Amino acid sequence: MAVALISIVIREDNMLHPMLSWRPIARVGEISYGIYLYHLIGLHIARVGLGVFGIVEANWVLLIVYSLISIMMAEISFRTLENWFLSYKKDGWGKVARA
Repeated sequence: MAVALISIVIREDNMLHPMLSWRPIARVGEISYGIYLYHLIGLHIARVGLGVFGIVEANWVLLIVYSLISIMMAEISFRTLENWFLSYKKDGWGKVARA
């Protein structure tokens, strides 16, 4: 797995380039840290929500629902909170002028 990952990173013109450059997949890569942060909250929301409808045994439904919830939460977080912090990076916030 490590060798496969290294081969993807070293050269962009590989077999996976068309799939990895597809906009939805690339967007998941951009917000992946948010997905990492929010996936357990998404899992809890999905379990409770599916439990209300009596769907507790279908693990594949849980996987799809909680993945979508996690991506949605990460997207909202990226567009609001993370973009706000990233805007300071462009402004040079916190830099001290030389004397």
